[in-house]
Amino acid sequence: MPVRIPVVIELSEEALRVLGQALINQQGGTTLMTTLSTTAAIIELPTDWTLIEEREGETYSWPEGPDEYETFRIYEGTTSEGTVRLGLGACERQEVRGKARRYVIAHFMTAGGSKRPIAEFLEVDDYADSGDLVAVIKGKGGGAKMYDPTDDLPAEYEGFRIETYRDRIDAPGSYEKLGVVAHEDDAATMLGHTLIQAQSRSGLGPA
Repeated sequence: MPVRIPVVIELSEEALRVLGQALINQQGGTTLMTTLSTTAAIIELPTDWTLIEEREGETYSWPEGPDEYETFRIYEGTTSEGTVRLGLGACERQEVRGKARRYVIAHFMTAGGSKRPIAEFLEVDDYADSGDLVAVIKGKGGGAKMYDPTDDLPAEYEGFRIETYRDRIDAPGSYEKLGVVAHEDDAATMLGHTLIQAQSRSGLGPA
């Protein structure tokens, strides 16, 4: 006798688009695509973030060497799904993209208190005048690919300041890809981008 086993299949936005188009071509209609396109859930961002802790002497060890943070601030935000904690580690200036630049590494803080680096916000070329930092946006096709300037971004990025990374950091090896721009004092933008990246690419989110 037949056995029915319920399963849940997670699809990236790109995979969902391809599947929907294939089904449209087969069925000859548009209703099915409309239904499929609405199944990709929008990541909910907290309406505000609260600074709950500042640590001194915090570090993170990469294969190429440790980051030492001048400041490491942990923020907490709440959505309908629960609470999330993220950390922003501001590093001393390092030689990056042809000059000494300030950068901030954004971490997802696990329930056990450990941290996982998610995004890097790097000082732009005109930082002295603008105070801006930029972070590349990954997640195209549900993986680690970056978005081209002509690509549509996920709906979560509506309202963010989006620019081409290389327009703000014009240096050899700089990305000709889309990035999120945040003023150095704009923790909310950095945290929002970090949560989108953590949840969409690694499945990390409120609990």
